[in-house]
Amino acid sequence: NDNGSFDMTFGAGGRVVTGFPAEADNGAGAAQDTQAIYIAATCIEMGQGKPCVTRILLDGVVDVAFSANAKLPGNSGPYAGFSSVAVSHGRVIAAGNCLPNARPCVARFLADGSTDNGFGNAGVQSLPLDSSLYDVLAAQGAQIAVKGYCVSSRTSDFCLAQVQNQLPPLPPLLLQATGGDGSIAVAFSPPPFNGGETITGYSLACNGGGVAIGLTSPLQLTGLNNGQSYQCTLSAINTIGASAPIAFTLTPTVSPVTLLAVLSRKIHGAAGTFEIELDRAQSLTGTVTVEPRSAAKPHLLVFQFSGPILNVGNPVVTGVDGLPAGTAVATIRGNDVEVSLEDIGYDRRVTVSLPAINSTQGTVSVSLGFLTGDGSRSRAVNAADISGVKAQVGQPVGANNFRFDIDASGSINALDVQAVKARTGIVLR
Repeated sequence: NDNGSFDMTFGAGGRVVTGFPAEADNGAGAAQDTQAIYIAATCIEMGQGKPCVTRILLDGVVDVAFSANAKLPGNSGPYAGFSSVAVSHGRVIAAGNCLPNARPCVARFLADGSTDNGFGNAGVQSLPLDSSLYDVLAAQGAQIAVKGYCVSSRTSDFCLAQVQNQLPPLPPLLLQATGGDGSIAVAFSPPPFNGGETITGYSLACNGGGVAIGLTSPLQLTGLNNGQSYQCTLSAINTIGASAPIAFTLTPTVSPVTLLAVLSRKIHGAAGTFEIELDRAQSLTGTVTVEPRSAAKPHLLVFQFSGPILNVGNPVVTGVDGLPAGTAVATIRGNDVEVSLEDIGYDRRVTVSLPAINSTQGTVSVSLGFLTGDGSRSRAVNAADISGVKAQVGQPVGANNFRFDIDASGSINALDVQAVKARTGIVLR
């Protein structure tokens, strides 16, 4: 405790007997992180010393599994043992004397107590010096600093040594993860520690969705299923290995789209394609936009959206009575949905609805009137339409007169005049 008394909540009466699985042990240096206390020691097995580290949790419970692993194999003998320990980036580093010849050495252990084979020779780095036990002074970043006594000309001098401490990097810093159209993207910044080696890449992996590797932020993984939840990880990679992964869950989704316009489109032979933009604000019984061109050919409505359309439901066509009023087939073309209409009739009001936009974004609808011959758009075929079509006979079909090319043939002629006259007096129902 702060006043020097024993912390009675730690171990038994403030004390812990390490309980090394050996005949005896002599404790030496110790270190602590946020999870445990580590003790460097010389374990005595069969009368021989062995460099070892034990781990005690902060409540005083000995981590037996770690302690059983954290011993250097083949190092039992006189003068073999660890004298100090440190914790660095998830690794446990111990220094002391190792066999053969009780040379000073530094060892690195993984979180489970096993030797880190990515360090030195099978987890141990021997120092080419004649010296006594070495102590770890610091283990920060990519270097381990140790101290001891070097023997030279029959004298012992204080000396320092430095050992490279290359590690896998720390995880990158995840800034943002977003689900897009069939994709997941992550923005990140480099890890605070690269492990002493150059970062060679970053890995974005999603369970069931593959892996994306790149050198810079952001990273994007494509080819995923919209609406499906993915368990993903982000890691940094150097020449030693990969960092601990950052885990997150995301669901790719299509960004909400907005209906921008609905066009009634027809091809007028060699004259080209001409479109009428429908007034989407009008109700079915209001002053709807009129399509005056012949119903002898299928009508094509084009719903134009602000973003990609992946799927839609089957379009529905209803009349003023609420009953079906023709047939409709939808075709998706990027940001557009083309709806081909047939069997509508030539003097009907209808509402065309597209349900289940991108599965989850509801229904869009537009109302319009089909009244063949109503080039003046008055919702009745009358004398104004007859005079209007007569005035355009023989004129090239263009943006200002295509409505009088009733049969959409690409020319305005006597057939168009006849079509208007035959329907004079008919009013949009």
